[in-house]
Amino acid sequence: MWILTAIRILLVSALMSLTAHVYLLLSIGRSNKNKAVGFFHPYTNDGGGGERVLWCAVKAIQEERPDLDCVIYTGDHDASPDSLLRRAVDRFGVNLISPPKVIF
Repeated sequence: MWILTAIRILLVSALMSLTAHVYLLLSIGRSNKNKAVGFFHPYTNDGGGGERVLWCAVKAIQEERPDLDCVIYTGDHDASPDSLLRRAVDRFGVNLISPPKVIF
């Protein structure tokens, strides 16, 4: 049973990632030369260890490659980008250099 759940999660993740990529290509257009790094994390508001890893990864990218924009794709529609950033600081002590773009 858990295998079917894992397969479903992987399929949904792949579909959402592809959809978000197409959305970004259409919304940003080809004239924009900014490069970005995207993170897909369906549960950015659950308080688990994976959430800390996400914010540490975003901060590491911001420190090492300030020329890259960070984009987070999430399924947590009940949280605002500001509340997610506050949670990164309050719960995990991760202070980001700049706020990433959050796409629900």
